[in-house]
Amino acid sequence: MNATCRPYSAHPGFSEDFLRVRDFLVRVNGNGLSQYDFSWGRWEWAIGHPYLDEGSLGRIGVWEDAGSIVALATYEEKPGSAYFCLDPGYRFLVPELLSY
Repeated sequence: MNATCRPYSAHPGFSEDFLRVRDFLVRVNGNGLSQYDFSWGRWEWAIGHPYLDEGSLGRIGVWEDAGSIVALATYEEKPGSAYFCLDPGYRFLVPELLSY
């Protein structure tokens, strides 16, 4: 497992990156809610609401392994509060997400 971090797309709205993150959140919650604070519904709300700081979208961190999203460090309205979403098989990334 070799996950690498990249910035989320700076394009606002329901972009390809939005859809990939949504699919990641659906996948990691498929066997029960594992991302209690940030489900796919909250992600949709966060990206779609009018108070989103769209200029900071590129500060959202997306970790991928073999083309699949395995972790996310995001904000809801504006940077300052962070939410971490993680595939349970990638718990070793926790220190990296916290550092990010």
